[in-house]
Amino acid sequence: MLRRRTPDLPTVLDAIDEGRWAELADWIPRTGAARTVPVAVGRSLNLSTASEGLHALVLAELVRQGRARWAVDWQQGRRLTPDGLDSVVLPALDAATATPPETAPLRRLLSPDAESLPPVER
Repeated sequence: MLRRRTPDLPTVLDAIDEGRWAELADWIPRTGAARTVPVAVGRSLNLSTASEGLHALVLAELVRQGRARWAVDWQQGRRLTPDGLDSVVLPALDAATATPPETAPLRRLLSPDAESLPPVER
């Protein structure tokens, strides 16, 4: 299923629920130093990369929904608003990538009618 097309966020969350998180991470090609380390270390590096990718997918979905947006700040550079977004998103991501995984907090957060995010600054 996942190899046939670029998976969307719901497909990735379904795979995590099916216990396939490590499998998803294993599909990430090892490059650079990751190619020269033992398999267990390489898997750890891939899990970290997969977590970063999942974070990016979640943020992109929140922006798509209009529940977050990019802002340019002359002192901080480009940042995602609302402030405090990571304090809500990161625990849900941690739960989704934990052993055993729990995607319910992330799915609740991504529900378009969820009110668990701070309001977006306009």
